[in-house]
Amino acid sequence: MLRGGSTVVEIDIEAINVEIRGRYVHGKEEGRRFVSIPWALSQFKEKLGFTPYPGTLNVKVDELSSLRLVRKHLDGAVKIVPPSRSYCLGLCFKAVFEGGEPCAVVIPLVKGYYTDIVEVIAPVELRKHFKLREGDRVKVNVEVPIKRVKGLKAVIFDIDGTIFDNVKLFYRSFNEALRSFKLDTLPLDRLKRELSLGKSLTEILSNHAPSDLIEELYEEINVVYKSLIEEGIRPLKGVRKALNFVKSHKILIGAATGSDVSAEELEDLLSRSGVAEYFDVVVTRRDVKRGKPYPDIIWKCIELLGVEKEGCVYVGDSAIDVRTGKAAGISTISVLTGVGALEDLIYEEPDLIIDNLGELPSRIAL
Repeated sequence: MLRGGSTVVEIDIEAINVEIRGRYVHGKEEGRRFVSIPWALSQFKEKLGFTPYPGTLNVKVDELSSLRLVRKHLDGAVKIVPPSRSYCLGLCFKAVFEGGEPCAVVIPLVKGYYTDIVEVIAPVELRKHFKLREGDRVKVNVEVPIKRVKGLKAVIFDIDGTIFDNVKLFYRSFNEALRSFKLDTLPLDRLKRELSLGKSLTEILSNHAPSDLIEELYEEINVVYKSLIEEGIRPLKGVRKALNFVKSHKILIGAATGSDVSAEELEDLLSRSGVAEYFDVVVTRRDVKRGKPYPDIIWKCIELLGVEKEGCVYVGDSAIDVRTGKAAGISTISVLTGVGALEDLIYEEPDLIIDNLGELPSRIAL
């Protein structure tokens, strides 16, 4: 199920028109099968306002920049939610085909999906209705909702995978420790998923190592990780741009991390990375009784900032960050620079999803 949650910061939505031009190409019938599934069919009718013809029209896009613009705003799409994760999640944008026929562009969230093709559904069979032949040029005008947060008093940032590019460092530390004990290593995607769901290092190790080695592995991972951090760690793409923008508009900035470090250690890391001056407050797991997904670190951060929660938003890279923000009763923004996969984050329903923090200024309405 998609996870709901009340939005307390106002969300401003502006719909823009994106024109996609391309050529009609034959598909492989996957769209026909998806559109015909009863649970998908009922949602199309309810959420799009029409019952689609059982099939899709494939359009090979000329200018990929137009498709990239649509994909940048998947957080505003209509969601076709499967009954289980064994099916793919479908994202739809209302559209108009060839200037007159109501339709929708469907983007299935599956690995390896085309980067240059869009699938179009409509109440009629578009191919016959417009007498299309393979290679004919077509135009689709897509309505893309752009969501922005409004009325911000404070932005609270997660750290790992949000401010700092340390996910690969942790992955390297984790697997170096496993190799040192002659244990099988863990694929990056799997490790990222477990971290995104909020599993602790001990919990992850308990699934992949003998119980009598967990304590030693834990210590070894931390030793290697800290040595890598000491060598230097950089803020992620767009971090300084976002922090500069927020600070320049007199919006308070806090850090709330679930990492088991002291506030002093985190402040030192922020300082060595040249971003400490932006943060008004820093809170870590050691400052509160309960860790994520309990809201304690966010509540503590809000308390120290001296603002009401209604004006706050939590920005993080994982599913557990979204759950923590919602538990605290504040709005959430997910960023795709850390451990959270797009599909997992969409299921959590944050208020916004952005590729990196450099996009944050354009998603704040002043």
